[in-house]
Amino acid sequence: MHPTSVQHILLQKSVVILGCGGIGNHVSAMLASSGVGKLTLVDNDVIEMTNLTRQILFTEEDIGLPKTTVLKRELMRRNSQIEVHELQMLITEKEDINKLPKADLWIISADSPVQLGLWINEWCVKNKQAYINSGYVNDIAVFGPFYIPGKTGCYACSSSIGNLPAKSNHLIYEACVMINNNFKVATFPPVNALSAAMCANDALKFLGGYGSLLSTDRRVGIWSSQLFTEERSLKKNPHCKVCGTTQ
Repeated sequence: MHPTSVQHILLQKSVVILGCGGIGNHVSAMLASSGVGKLTLVDNDVIEMTNLTRQILFTEEDIGLPKTTVLKRELMRRNSQIEVHELQMLITEKEDINKLPKADLWIISADSPVQLGLWINEWCVKNKQAYINSGYVNDIAVFGPFYIPGKTGCYACSSSIGNLPAKSNHLIYEACVMINNNFKVATFPPVNALSAAMCANDALKFLGGYGSLLSTDRRVGIWSSQLFTEERSLKKNPHCKVCGTTQ
């Protein structure tokens, strides 16, 4: 496909970015600079000093301001021909997801509350909304799975503790809440950037209609300390309780 054609296609596309932290900063900058026509930034946080180690579009002068407001300003400085919208909101329950606009793609870089991944997956399967996850675990940059309605497996296709139904009276749920409340995964700017870059790479190929995606039917981890990859298969399961054909 000719680059000019891809550029024209990207200009017609819309993306919702859920989470405007380290990964959200990098991903949004890459998409805006690449000419994606419409971005919607979703976050409810304000900028803190500790954010500046990895949230590269923020400065000391921005401390105390909403992340979405400052991120919009910086993206428009880089490409004034695109649309950037803010949505300052906190997702605390499944119904909150209904407030998000549909788009050609959702990029998920938020990880709380504990059930968010399950809620997002169920909503996107039901409403035929494409999405990709991007995150990190210590020194491992993680991206995927890339869910494409009717074509790929979803997050729930592979059974694990991570995608069990979250019930407030369940021991696993209580343990996850305790861990999230009392322990924080160390953040390292290069790992954020690596995850965001690979996510943006797949996002641009999907939106622009070129190349092969690396994270369909799988979740990919890149170990930055030793430079090797690890994959978790998430192939479509016909018996999946969320997207399966035999449910």
